[in-house]
Parts: sequence; structure tokens; C-alpha cells
Amino acid sequence: MDGNERHSANGLTLSPNGTLSGTPTANGSFSFTIQAGDGSSPAQTITINVSVRSATPLVITTLGGALSDAVLGASYNTIALQFTGGIAPQMWNVSAGQLPPGMSLGAAGLIGGTPTATGSYSFTARLVDSSNPAQAASIVLSIRVAAPLGITTPAGALPGAFLNTAYSQALASSGGNAPIKWSLASGQLPPGMALSTTGVISGAGTIFGQYSFTVKAADSSSPLQSATASFTISVATNLSVSFSTQPSNTSSSASQITPAVKVQVVDNLGHSVSGATVQMSLGTNPTGATLTGITVQTTGNNGVAIFSSLGISKKGSGYTLKATVTSPQFGAVAVSVPFNVQ
Repeated sequence: MDGNERHSANGLTLSPNGTLSGTPTANGSFSFTIQAGDGSSPAQTITINVSVRSATPLVITTLGGALSDAVLGASYNTIALQFTGGIAPQMWNVSAGQLPPGMSLGAAGLIGGTPTATGSYSFTARLVDSSNPAQAASIVLSIRVAAPLGITTPAGALPGAFLNTAYSQALASSGGNAPIKWSLASGQLPPGMALSTTGVISGAGTIFGQYSFTVKAADSSSPLQSATASFTISVATNLSVSFSTQPSNTSSSASQITPAVKVQVVDNLGHSVSGATVQMSLGTNPTGATLTGITVQTTGNNGVAIFSSLGISKKGSGYTLKATVTSPQFGAVAVSVPFNVQ
């Protein structure tokens, strides 16, 4: 280009005073030669070679906001941040905030790693190209990290139910992002019962028997976490109670009956019943005595209720104890062998 003239190339113009200006209409690298001359006679001239780089605007095309959720201690599914424009190489960095501990943003725009702490983390990802002056763009992103989702209710037999009797059993979970939704994955609940989305099995069994099923818990992560566990519920028609440790003779009306009296509660399917309430009283009372001590106990996981403080207020022969189940079904009764207070 002659310095005494005004020329244009790809939207740029060189004025006679040596100013290169305008709006580029194409991207790429452009080289050209400039010649400048003065007003001498003969004129003095100088020639220089010039190159100009033109790039499209640098734009981040990945949408801002929440990225895929992460799981504590699990390798994150790598995400590549996307963009258009600028002059290569384009480099990424974190300009504000924090990624989850154990994760990082690489210069090439790859987010990955294995998170070591739970929580919600927000950060600003900044992209800079190699233009001079550099183009830059930024975007605000966030990642949630949750503990692995697991069902904490032990798999296997849940507390038994009784025919046409109200039943409720809450299932429990840990980890994941709330809310946790429960569903029946396979098998069958007892007819008359249902599993709610909050993990509560409730209703009243209408057909006796043993029922096996698998439940699924799913959280609100994206991608979601899920866990399954298998359980059984037995629906019985009635209970029975028996003395597993009979009362023995005592040497004084002030003494407790030793060893401790024990009774066991089972259903008609032969399963031990935990959580049953047993009331102890005098069956045969030849002297009008009073039964002392704690007379109401609850069965443990083995279906056994232990009465360790029973005593009789008067001496006498031929006493018996009467064990009555009052809950969850009333009416099962057992009477002990006779014993004496001397």
C-alpha cells in the first residue's frame, strides 16, 4: 500500500497518516506491505511488512448454572467446557469461588477428579485467548457433592403384622440429595399395605402369610443415585405366649422370684414377635397377696420379655403367674407352674 493513498483489506483501512483502522470482516492472519514516503525531492521512502490477526469474538457456549452432581469418593464424569471464537490457544482457569475439594478445572476446560467433601460449590470459570490484547469470557457454575445413597434399614425380616390390624414401618436411608423417593422395585407387599414415596410401609394386612419384596430409594441428583434392599413381612392371625423360664419357690415374702421370669411371644407362623407388651399378674392367689415389682414388660428382638423384679407380698403355697399379651394383639394368655413362698 502506498502511504499517500487510502486502501482497504478485509474491512481494515490504512489512512495517509499511517493509521490502520476499521472493522474486520473475516477472521485469519493477514500479511501485507506498507510503503511510506516524505515530501523530499527526490522523495525518501521506507517499506515495511505487516501482519494482522483477526478472530471471531470469544464466546463460552456451555450454559451457566448447575453442572452434573458428584458423589463423595467417586470419580466424576469429566465435563468439557465449550466455547467458540478467539485465537488459539485458549486457556481456562478458576477466577473466583471454589470447585469441590479433590476436583479441578484444567487449562483445556476439563472438569474432573474425585470429590473428598460434601456440599454445594460455586465458582467462576474464566477463558482467555491468545489475542493481543487478549479476549476473555467467564461463566458461573456450581457442583453439588452428596454422600453415596444407601438404605440403612437392615435387609431381611421387618417387624411382623397381624391380620386386619394397623401396621406402620418407616424405612431409612443415608446420603444422596433430598428429597429421597421410595418405590416398590419387585415382589409384593401384604395385600392391604402400601409403600409411600417417603418410605413408610403402612396399612392393614388382609391375607395372612409371608411376603417378600424389594424397595428402591432414589434421590434428586442429576444423574440420580439409587439403592435397593429386600425385605419380608409376615402377616399372622394370632399370637401365643409361653413361659420360657418358670417362677421358682422363694424363701421369704420379701424376696424376688429368682431366676428372672421369662415369657416368649410368637405368632401362628412360628416367628418371634418383638415389641409385644406383656402384662404379668397372679393367676392363682390362695392368700390374697399382691404381686410386686415391675409387672409390664416388652419383648425384645428374640420375642422374649424378662420380668426380673417380681415378688409376692405374703407367704403361701400354690401361687401361679398369668402372662397376658396386651399389644399389638390382645388376648394371648399363659399360666405358670405352681410355686411357693416360704
